[in-house]
Amino acid sequence: MTDYFCPIDHIAIDVVEFDTALAFFKDVFGMTVTRSQGPEEAPASVWLDGGVQLCRVETQAADTGRVGHIAFSSKDLDGLLERAARYGAEGVPGKPRHWFSCLGLTFEIK
Repeated sequence: MTDYFCPIDHIAIDVVEFDTALAFFKDVFGMTVTRSQGPEEAPASVWLDGGVQLCRVETQAADTGRVGHIAFSSKDLDGLLERAARYGAEGVPGKPRHWFSCLGLTFEIK
């Protein structure tokens, strides 16, 4: 590792279906909210302890960049995939079973 190594602090994800996305990251990855911005009943953003920030948006903007995929570590791939399936997760064609798409995002589980 170099002396200028910079690990990821967080990934900000714009989500239209904010409550569903928040439930997904809590249920599937076991994350909890560490901070929020805005009213408690409808926050504009929440930060999760897994390095994820969810940002409430009205529509998905096509010109703000794209997340290729997000990789998480898990000791229980089968359990994680079972939980993700409840949110409509589907395998990624041409990828091994530890890859799935859900909520408009692609995930890799290591």
